[in-house]
This record gives sequence, structure tokens and C-alpha cells, in this order.
Amino acid sequence: MVEFFSDAVLRYKLKKRLKIANIRSKEPIRSFKSMAVILPLDRLVDESVFVTIAASLKIPAQNITFVVFSKRKIEQYSTFNFKLIYCSRNDISFSGSFSEEMNSFFEKKWDLLINFFSDRSVFPEFISSCCTSKLRLGFSKANHDINDVLLDVNPFDNEVFIAEATNYLRAFIK
Repeated sequence: MVEFFSDAVLRYKLKKRLKIANIRSKEPIRSFKSMAVILPLDRLVDESVFVTIAASLKIPAQNITFVVFSKRKIEQYSTFNFKLIYCSRNDISFSGSFSEEMNSFFEKKWDLLINFFSDRSVFPEFISSCCTSKLRLGFSKANHDINDVLLDVNPFDNEVFIAEATNYLRAFIK
């Protein structure tokens, strides 16, 4: 019951954030220097997928951060070699406040944000809406309002995802 009310609060805050985001004008992208990836714990993908995209866009490996989210408390383990932040539903307050680590993540402005989740869910959408980025890439089955570029591909077809993401993202560099 508490989660239902908490989700309602998050939906309300998400709508407010999306209204503000739609009003802001986008600045031109000359290059990508940093990348953040938001992905669910239950669908972890080999980090080489994102490293390949980053390398093709000339994003240094040390400028890649992963946020792994889950509904339940996450046992912190890592097979990733990059900066990794865990965020569970338990880490967010009823009113939508995050931990100190997440707040410092939100303070950074990212050149590219990849929303690597393909379903509509208020928790990852709210995490994404709290991020500041020049460009957001996501999947067509997710909330269209949180992404600038939508890919209609299977998230688990790594080769197609890399090819499509790279092609579309290169087109934005002016």
C-alpha cells in the first residue's frame, strides 16, 4: 500500500520534471565527452556493449557511469570495471528524495544518457528525469517523454543495438 502512494508521488514529480524538461531548449552537440547508463539489475548487459558505443563516439572510458536499479535492496557486487552506482526502491524516500550518492550523480551534467530499460515504470523514469543531459537515448517501448532518440530494437540484440545507437548518435554531432 505504501509503495502505491509512493509511486503516485513519483508520477506527480515525474510529470512536473518532464514539463520543465520540455520547455528547455536543447543545446547543439559538438562532441560527447561523458556518458551515463541507467539499466535494471535483472537485465544487466555486458559492459562491452556500452564501451563499444563510447569508443565509437570518442568518450573516454573513465567518463562512463552506470546506475543499476532494482525494486529490492541490491547486494553490491560488480562485474563492471567502471563507476557503478546501485539504486533500489528502498533507497528513495516516500517523497522522492534520493541518497547522497545519487544526488551527486544528478548534479553532474551528462553529454549522453542511455536509458537501457524497455518498459514503462515510474522508478527508472524518475531516475532518468532527475538527470541533466544533452541527449537521451532509449527504447520505443519505454516512456517517449524521457528520451530524445528512440530505438525500436531488441535490447538483447547487442550488435543491432550498437549499430543503431552509434548511427543515430553520430548524426547529432555538429
